[in-house]
Order: sequence, then C-alpha cells, then structure tokens
Amino acid sequence: MRSELCKLNIYGPGGFFKAHVDTPRGADMFGSLVVLYPTPHEGGALVLRHMGDEWTLDCAKHETKATEGSIAYAAFFSDVEDEVLPVKSGYRVALTYNLYFDESSGNNTIRSLPMEDPFRRVFRTLLDDAIFLLNGAPQPAVLLGKDLKALAETCDVATFGMNSVDILDETYRKAGKLDSSHFASKFNVHELGLTAILRDSLMEDKSSERLSCELYKLNLYGPGGFFRAQVDTPRAANMFGSLVVIFPTVHEGGALALHHKGQE
Repeated sequence: MRSELCKLNIYGPGGFFKAHVDTPRGADMFGSLVVLYPTPHEGGALVLRHMGDEWTLDCAKHETKATEGSIAYAAFFSDVEDEVLPVKSGYRVALTYNLYFDESSGNNTIRSLPMEDPFRRVFRTLLDDAIFLLNGAPQPAVLLGKDLKALAETCDVATFGMNSVDILDETYRKAGKLDSSHFASKFNVHELGLTAILRDSLMEDKSSERLSCELYKLNLYGPGGFFRAQVDTPRAANMFGSLVVIFPTVHEGGALALHHKGQE
C-alpha cells in the first residue's frame, strides 16, 4: 500500500461538501485518508455512509473536551459516501491522501515525505501566530482598511517583462507594486523552512544543489486588478522559478492559475 498527498482543504464559516463518492484517481486506488488538524472550529463533521450504515467524526466536539490539541484521521474505501457538514465558526483544516495498492512494496509502511518535518515547522509557526490564527480564524489584522489604502497609494503601477524590457500596459496587467529596495518585511522564507521544502520537492540531487530565495517585489491587486496569462522572464542565468507568498487579507477573486503542458 502507498499513500499520495492529494490536497489541503480549508473550510471556513458556512463551508461544506455535500454527500458524494470520491472519484478514483487510478485503477489501483482503493480509498482515501483524511487527516484533520486541531484548529478551533464548530461544525464541519465528517459523515461516512455505506450500505445503510453511517458513521460521524466530529473533531470539533473532541477538541473542546481535549486538554491538548491532537490529530484526528479517518480512512475509508472509495465506494463509501462521504459528506462534510457546514462549518458554523472557525476554520476546519484537513489533508487528503489517496490510498493505492502497491505490489512492489514489501510491507505496508507509509514512508514520510522528505519535506514533512519542515512543513510541520512552518504550519506550527502559523498556528502559533496570534495574528495569523486568532480564535481559529486567519486574521487580516496586519493590513486592514486604512493600512491597505495607504499601501496602495504608495505603490507604483506594476509593469511586466517582455524580451528583457519592462512594459506598462494596464490592459494586460493592472496592479500596484513595490520593489524590494522600497520596503522591508519580517517574513523570512529561510527561517520558516520554506526553502528546505522547495529544495526537497524540486531538486533531485539535494547534496550538491543549493537553493536561494531573493525577495523581488510586493504586488498589490485591488478591485479589478489582474495579470493575464504569461511566463515569467528569468532575471538571471541561474534563476529557475518563482515563489509567491499570499498574505491573509480579506478579498474576493484574484485566484492564481498555473498552466503547463495541458494541465491547470
């Protein structure tokens, strides 16, 4: 047997998932594993149904009785109907794994991913941050109202690169930006372990290859802001990718869509 991390799902107030049967991702997939983090919330119970039987896992009730936060999990076969009841308050955070038959494996040991420990440290840091997670809910306390307006007024109009030339065209990109020389941030991707996660995820030869992250810009997209589909222009011969960190400010829309070889 082997497990494959599929998604991280966050259900906020009013969030739910109606009763359904999961779609197998392959001929050898036989079930799912749901791991629920001990974030304060009410509602969001997981209900499983099969051949007239029903089981309910209500982590919110267990958390209110527990003296320490603990991980909860549920594993079920692919023909089991599952449902997430509406969340009343707080945020329900869960990881979903796909479970596969794996005849090549000599045992049933599920090996941890190389980035598991760094991810745990980053996630723990966020959970312990009173600003990021206050009473179980991500807080936009760092930038609110007048702060965001003042920041927007400080920003320059964002350009984009094409053939090594910066172009200003608000029919293609509409946003504000600050170059790294014009602001400072306490957010440190190295201290949080994000560079270790990226290295372990993206690089095959981890012993010889080094990865460094260079703060490039702060981008601010207000109402009506957008950036049309494009491929980033490398800023140097050894640049191989981009990391985008999105802060928990209240907004609607602005999803980041990635496309590659027919996948999205």
